[in-house]
Amino acid sequence: MDNINVFIPPTTPRVVPGAITCSVDELLLIHSAIHKGKGIKLADGTVIPVVKVTKGLRQLTYNNILFIEQNPNKDTVYAELARAGHQITWGIREGEWIKIIDGTVYVK
Repeated sequence: MDNINVFIPPTTPRVVPGAITCSVDELLLIHSAIHKGKGIKLADGTVIPVVKVTKGLRQLTYNNILFIEQNPNKDTVYAELARAGHQITWGIREGEWIKIIDGTVYVK
């Protein structure tokens, strides 16, 4: 159980409009899981693992949304922040995105 963050049912309403529908609680749990390299366990017992993919980036898919950490090797302001130690997670689905930087959620 050390490598799994336990999912706590959301206590806040869904906050992201459109294709990305997650509560702030869910987003922050996923953000933490990705940066700790741990999976999440849903209330029904289902485990969603964090996996390393191309270029060693960690990601998971939840609610049909791809969540992936920022690639620090890119030439962008967000990559520069990641290289400086900031934790950045992107959530992407159907042309919409959210980003989470150090626990703060930003919506497109």
